[in-house]
Amino acid sequence: MTTDTPASLKERLAELSTDILAPGDFHERLAPAIREYSELMFDLTCISENQNEGLHDIFTDHGRAIGILRAGLCINEPIRTQRFCRGLYQAVADKLQQNGNRPVHVVYAGTGPFATLALPVIMQFKATELQFTLLEINNESHNTLKELIKTLNIGAYVRRLELCDAITWKAPNEDVDIVISETMNRALIKEPQINIMLNMVSQLPDTVTYIPQAISVDIAINSKSLTHLSRLYTFNKESYQKIITQSTGRSRWIFDTTRVNYSPIHIGKLVYTTDIVVYANESLTRTDCSLNMLKKIKTELPLHEAILEFKYQDGLNPGFDCTVIG
Repeated sequence: MTTDTPASLKERLAELSTDILAPGDFHERLAPAIREYSELMFDLTCISENQNEGLHDIFTDHGRAIGILRAGLCINEPIRTQRFCRGLYQAVADKLQQNGNRPVHVVYAGTGPFATLALPVIMQFKATELQFTLLEINNESHNTLKELIKTLNIGAYVRRLELCDAITWKAPNEDVDIVISETMNRALIKEPQINIMLNMVSQLPDTVTYIPQAISVDIAINSKSLTHLSRLYTFNKESYQKIITQSTGRSRWIFDTTRVNYSPIHIGKLVYTTDIVVYANESLTRTDCSLNMLKKIKTELPLHEAILEFKYQDGLNPGFDCTVIG
């Protein structure tokens, strides 16, 4: 573990943050900065790829929260980390202009052990400008992050650090400006991103900015090239509000269905695609990162033309369900 002082560590982080937040796509400084950022975080926290307990996921009624090791390893995807950090940075800068003298309050749901998306942004602002509420369900990740905050001496930026399930977390009666959560997988399978956002939107005012701003899951034909077939759903603040409204009085969230015309020439070629608008001009699409990987539709498809009905399913194993009609 490094013996650097908090001041020297923060200086290193500030330099890395400048490179991570720099404009451009895959520029020459990005990969080295992400690599050093990752090495620094793993060194400071002593998380090892050999520790078996780090593989343990937490299974909730609304999806899986990944274990400390895999949560930490997400830092290693350069474009993913870059776009989310830059999106959060820009959102904070925009809110600062609106807030006047009040600091921007960010709720970060699902921090993992490093609060990966927060640290580069923290390095760019004063604690009087930026405050975080940090939520994490995994006890190991929570405790590791608590120690990391002490090591870096950035407690002044942390309004609260809570061990909790963000799906059921009760928002405090105070200003919240931004909610960020990256608790998702390709095609929104397995992890609780949507339920976390629905919980936040159901409690917070309409002025709150949500990151990512939009997640779109589509159907495409994966042959010699990828051909878009149909949009299934775009999850954004407006659609979350619609889901909340139509679920009033129900014991679970009610999601719309989408019907797609199907031809047997598509057998074995239909896939889900995932596109993400992080914030403003920051986005992730096609081959940018693991969140954009194609997912094959596993439903047994007929040898005749039919209608496919798609619907997002909440529960132990969330994701889109495909039903053959006719």
